[in-house]
Amino acid sequence: MLVGDYLYILGGEYYTAGAVGYRKRPRRHEINQTLTHLETQTFVVDMTESWTNESVILLANINSPTAMRPLRQPQIYYDKGQNVIRRYGGWPYLANESLAVAMPSEVWTTPAGAQSINWTLDVSPADSGLSSDTLGPFAPATAFTDSTFYSFGGSVLNLLTLPNMTVLPGLVTQDLASDRWENSTASPPSQSPYRTQAKAVVVSNFGAKGFFVVVGGENPPTEESFYEQGNFMADMSEITMYDIGSNTWYTQQATGDIPPPRSEFCVVGAASNDNSTYEM
Repeated sequence: MLVGDYLYILGGEYYTAGAVGYRKRPRRHEINQTLTHLETQTFVVDMTESWTNESVILLANINSPTAMRPLRQPQIYYDKGQNVIRRYGGWPYLANESLAVAMPSEVWTTPAGAQSINWTLDVSPADSGLSSDTLGPFAPATAFTDSTFYSFGGSVLNLLTLPNMTVLPGLVTQDLASDRWENSTASPPSQSPYRTQAKAVVVSNFGAKGFFVVVGGENPPTEESFYEQGNFMADMSEITMYDIGSNTWYTQQATGDIPPPRSEFCVVGAASNDNSTYEM
């Protein structure tokens, strides 16, 4: 994520080519092994300078605390009032993923700044407004403003059962001034309330307090979902909108050249100079 002049990179995995092996049956041939590495470091990059993948200079290269488990796709957001970066939810890695379980509801926090990365465990959402059995979601649609963090849907993981994902309904918010969390009902018209692997932005130049806008992902009819099977992909012509000021959900029908359905993609948004339009 980008805060001021600095890009923060956290979590995920990367791959390298391993040793070449040989298989004897049914016939001898070479096998190129790919090694997966879990990223446990936080990287900070200066965005005021031009760089390439080969020339980039890392201003900070900080190992996470041992208790801060590595994750796929953690939710990362910025609390401007306290000038901290927070990490929430994600898919936890285990040595044997057949034993993987859902992510506990925990938030890690570090001061923002190129040389000040110091992750510490923050107050759990389950101790600050949410229920005691709250879990940290994987792949919700998230966005944030200077005052609020928004997290819509997402899944909790249990590879020991089928289906292996349970999709969460509802819109979870954190008031950044008080650190209080809240879970409210999500009821988009003509849509299932279950949404996962979607993306969102906050459109601040429309409505009294702006709109939380969601696109893409999967929209299954029930909470049951299988990861990356794409059985219930959301139509990209249906734009899900939450009016923050009135707490009202809408479904906006898009026109034009509609892109095909997708999940786990990237999204960025910006208002026009005169605030008359917003592009995603």
